[in-house]
Amino acid sequence: MEVSLRDHLSERIADLRAYIDTRFSEVEKSTSLASSALGQRLDGMNEFRLALKDASSLTMSRTEITAALDRMQITIDELNKSRWTLAGMASQKSVTIAMVISIASLIISVLKIFV
Repeated sequence: MEVSLRDHLSERIADLRAYIDTRFSEVEKSTSLASSALGQRLDGMNEFRLALKDASSLTMSRTEITAALDRMQITIDELNKSRWTLAGMASQKSVTIAMVISIASLIISVLKIFV
């Protein structure tokens, strides 16, 4: 059985077209899969970026923390000063009461001596 050159070349060209079409569809499929995988990876990266953005918006900077601590220290100092003032007033009150009792005792003693 003899095949003409034309038939042989036509058959080879048809085989080549089928091979190229198959390879092209495989390349399209692998490109689609790679694109899908890259999309998933980028979605994961975007989620990570959003998480970092949320975390950074919730954290305080060093200057903000320092300012807050300074305000707290001022408040603590004012409370301590108020407490010391009240303690001093209590001591002064005790001294005043003791002095009044002493003066009353002195007056009673002087009256007993002369009366």
